[in-house]
Amino acid sequence: MNKPVAHVAQWKKDKLEELKNLISKHSTIALIDIKGIPSAQFQKIKFNLKKDVIFCMTKSRVMKRALELELQKGTSHLSNKVPHTIPILLFTQLDPFKLSKAILKNKSLTFAKTGQIAPMDLIIPAGPTQFTPGPIMGELGAAGIKTVVEAGKLVIKSPVTLVKKGQVITDKVSGILTKMNIKPIEIKLNLLAAFEKGMIYNQEVLSINEEEYVERLKLSHSYAFNLAVKIAYPTKETIKTLLAKANSEHTGLSSKLDLKFEAKEDKIEKQMEELIEEAEEEKKMTEVIKEIKDEIIEEKLEDKMTELIEEEKEEGKIENIQANEIENSAIITDKKYNEYSEKAQDILKNLQDQKIKQKTKRRPIQNF
Repeated sequence: MNKPVAHVAQWKKDKLEELKNLISKHSTIALIDIKGIPSAQFQKIKFNLKKDVIFCMTKSRVMKRALELELQKGTSHLSNKVPHTIPILLFTQLDPFKLSKAILKNKSLTFAKTGQIAPMDLIIPAGPTQFTPGPIMGELGAAGIKTVVEAGKLVIKSPVTLVKKGQVITDKVSGILTKMNIKPIEIKLNLLAAFEKGMIYNQEVLSINEEEYVERLKLSHSYAFNLAVKIAYPTKETIKTLLAKANSEHTGLSSKLDLKFEAKEDKIEKQMEELIEEAEEEKKMTEVIKEIKDEIIEEKLEDKMTELIEEEKEEGKIENIQANEIENSAIITDKKYNEYSEKAQDILKNLQDQKIKQKTKRRPIQNF
């Protein structure tokens, strides 16, 4: 006997097709829970996000079925996150973190209700209030809040913790908080999980505080930098610090070992100056030798000129000619000039040999 086929309502089929179509067209699918959110606040949040986000509310079984059917996209794992409270699917092209940031921007605060869990320590601060003396003094006193009257108003003497984080808010506490205009309850969409490109991001990841995350990055960078400097790992960021550290350690080590680097540097500098002076002296000597050479040649030429004049007179070839006139008009052959030049060069060579002998007697520079 064949089993009867279960009848599926048409609205479920239509809703299933609608969800499948939305899943295929959007890069990010998120799951939220709106339990405990007043209708007015929810509608306000929905209106603020409607430009970027599509809200789809239906039964959890239909929602799970639609997610499970999209095997190719991989949303089946998101079906395990569907709660049994009041789930809503969100469809958007925003990445999960931008979606989470947009949801956090649209949160609001409201008064606490009896039976709710305190999200933090609820503290009544010290200071003046808007209350005048009256029955309120007894109500505050019953809650452990001590007051005094100043300028016709009640002033709370010291801060008081009415209820600690995680405790149930009683009727008396909620009444005092309301009168003190303290709104401790956040109203925001409870983002359970988000799916994008095969990855599911849980609530713990998406709810990271942005400022806290930046501080953690800064701290991590500081730790990494200090480690790199400690192990002398050169990078563009650490090289200046490493060089400064090396210079500091070099100075400290030199001081401890009493190394006289400066004295040695001064000694080397002094010897360099002596070498420069010797070079200058040699240059001057060369100039002197050149002058001597010129003088010798000139003197030899004059002597020879005189000798030639005397010979000419003795032979009777010329008469009554003054020595200075013949000197100005005489022409010496190249052969005789070369002879005189060779003699001058011999004199120069002898002087240079004497200079070389003097230099070899000097003490050589010491090595360090």
